[in-house]
Amino acid sequence: MEQFIKVRFGDAPCDSFSVDVDENGKLGLDVLGLRTKILSRLKLPPDADLVLTYYDLEGDVVALHEDGDLHAVMERRPEFLSICVQMRLKKKKRRRRQEEDQTTYLKLSEAMECLEHICTRGCTIVGPYDMEPTKMKGPCSKFSTCKGVQLLIHHFATCKKRVNHGCLRCKRLWQLLRLHSSICDRPDSCRVPLCRKKRDDIIRILQ
Repeated sequence: MEQFIKVRFGDAPCDSFSVDVDENGKLGLDVLGLRTKILSRLKLPPDADLVLTYYDLEGDVVALHEDGDLHAVMERRPEFLSICVQMRLKKKKRRRRQEEDQTTYLKLSEAMECLEHICTRGCTIVGPYDMEPTKMKGPCSKFSTCKGVQLLIHHFATCKKRVNHGCLRCKRLWQLLRLHSSICDRPDSCRVPLCRKKRDDIIRILQ
């Protein structure tokens, strides 16, 4: 006898293989052997930390942690066993990912403050349309992202590709403007360009 096993991993096409089953309905692989087989079939690193789950007859997600879990599945004599595979990040990688996410969030938060700072009071080479930019030639000491945001605004004002949404740098500024408008609590008096318009667009989409 054979048991057909279908394996689903992320967005990759499903893989399937068969495993021998003895006359008592016992699978010819234990959980460790099944993991090894899946690692080989999916061409994953040998030390990858896999999480194996399947849907039972009630539609609940059940984890395959140990041999007893696998035996419980086989007692139901499924026509085929569909296993979902997830790869768990190691602690160091998970910690690094969290640190990277936190750094990105802090930079984005500062860029939001910096955008309002530039559009309200002006700084170095960029300022509101009704205000002369400051004559300070050195970098802004208040925000580390200020120079980058100013260059982005300066580029946006002169870029010819932005009309057709073909410029990645312009898209970054559009995203920053859209994010600002989504959290701004004073759109009527805000001096950030397009704040009121983009906020109205967001509200219209949500309605």
